[in-house]
Amino acid sequence: MVYISTALLCMVASLRTFTNDKLQFWRESASGINRVAYFLAKDTMDLFNVAIKPVVFLSMFYFFNNSRSTFAENYIVTLALVYCVTGIAYIFAVIMDSSPAQLVSQILSPT
Repeated sequence: MVYISTALLCMVASLRTFTNDKLQFWRESASGINRVAYFLAKDTMDLFNVAIKPVVFLSMFYFFNNSRSTFAENYIVTLALVYCVTGIAYIFAVIMDSSPAQLVSQILSPT
C-alpha cells in the first residue's frame, strides 16, 4: 500500500516536467529545434529527481519497516517503480492539459 501511494505522488510530481513548458516547446519547435532533442534534454535533467526520490522515501520508510531485504534491494525496486511511473506521467503531460492529466494520473495510478 505504501508503494502505491509513492507511485501516485511521484506520478503527480512528474507531470510538472512537461505541462509547464508547452508554450515554450511550441515556440522552440516552430523555430526549428529538434523535438526529440528537447524531450531527451528534459528527461535527462529529470533523471536526478528520479534517482533521489527513492532515497528520500527509503530514508524514512526503511528504518520504520521491519524489512527482510537490504536497503539496496529496496532502492532498486523503488527506483524501477519511480522510473516507470515517471514515464507514464510524461505521456499524460504531453497528451493532456494540467488538470485533466492530474485527474487521469490519480485514476490510473498503479494498483
